[in-house]
Amino acid sequence: MQRLPFITLLAWCAPGAILAQFLLAGLSLFHDTQLWAAHTILGSALALPIGGVAFKALVSSYAPHLRSWALVQVGIYVAQVVLIIVGQNTGSGVLQALHVFNGGLLLMVSFVIAQKAGPTSKKPSST
Repeated sequence: MQRLPFITLLAWCAPGAILAQFLLAGLSLFHDTQLWAAHTILGSALALPIGGVAFKALVSSYAPHLRSWALVQVGIYVAQVVLIIVGQNTGSGVLQALHVFNGGLLLMVSFVIAQKAGPTSKKPSST
């Protein structure tokens, strides 16, 4: 079994954590409002795999194919944080709704990066 590079493991953490974010948001709305704290903590912790992949993509010769996607992901993540903070502080329901929409974009980009971060060497086909 081939060992996965650290960047691949980091890249796959993001979509898993984002899916957990959607679950926590739903549970917070429909089951227990105290779960918003877990949603906030996990959202903050998402900076680690997202920032780690971006850093590795920028400085490593292993992951140049991830650079533009990683920077897009960082931009979407920053927008995610700004949307909810400004939305809550101004009482803007539109900005808070865009936070949810932006979460979907972040999930899609995270899956693209995770797929692209997979092992680049494939065994040649025996045909």
